[in-house]
Amino acid sequence: MHWKSWLPGTRRRCVLGLDVELSACRWVVLSGSQAQPERVCCAELLQLPADDWVKQGHVWCAEELGQWLRHHVQQGGYDVDGLYVCVDDACITQHVVTLSADLAEDDVTFQVLAEVQAALGVSAADLSVDFGLDASSAVSEPEANVRTRVYRAEAVSRFRVDALQRVAKAAGIPLCAVESRSEAIRRTQAPESLSALPAVGVGIALQCDAAFGLALGAWGSRASWPGAAAPRRLTPLTRALIEAVTMLPSKLSSCAPCAPSLNFRQAIIHKQ
Repeated sequence: MHWKSWLPGTRRRCVLGLDVELSACRWVVLSGSQAQPERVCCAELLQLPADDWVKQGHVWCAEELGQWLRHHVQQGGYDVDGLYVCVDDACITQHVVTLSADLAEDDVTFQVLAEVQAALGVSAADLSVDFGLDASSAVSEPEANVRTRVYRAEAVSRFRVDALQRVAKAAGIPLCAVESRSEAIRRTQAPESLSALPAVGVGIALQCDAAFGLALGAWGSRASWPGAAAPRRLTPLTRALIEAVTMLPSKLSSCAPCAPSLNFRQAIIHKQ
């Protein structure tokens, strides 16, 4: 039996982590308080009804997948308020950008996006980008003496993210974050992330490790996205890759980037 309490301050969270593979998907539903996850509601491997829904890591039948997902959520009686999805690491590129410390927040956003666009050689409209200050590069100097700041950015094809947004829309669940599969799995290896959950539930959920890690991320230090233009101090690097460009693509495309300061590595992301 599923019920809701309408008493003030008792609102519960229920989130779904979804790891879509070629012919199946793994999903984990967690519930808990606003502060921490407390229960593993389900952890399952589900076979997709059709083989052509997902090919080469991309969802080609987004509406069909979303409606199918909605059916399973309703069948389980879960009142899910957020969907967290992963993509293959090979689909994401990692960038390091060094900028002057005296740039305004809007200028930092513009410059990071411009350099990522230039490095990949694609239109800004075709990218989803997220970035934050690189905590590992911080120096113990007075703020007034800091002349440059290092930012880490992640980029993924907007084509892929748009497909996942259509899945979420068809499922009737807000898409809260998209992140790499390796980052989601790494979260399941942190004891502090699992401390409030029953050991039996954790053991079951770990059979769907990426989906489990995605759902756990709902209670992590994830930056909200779409976000403000301000750069965010994130440790580890933010995982949310939704709604990348915070300015008009035409403005970004028509302006030449400043002198290159990009240390670009296009490969599978290896996060610290």
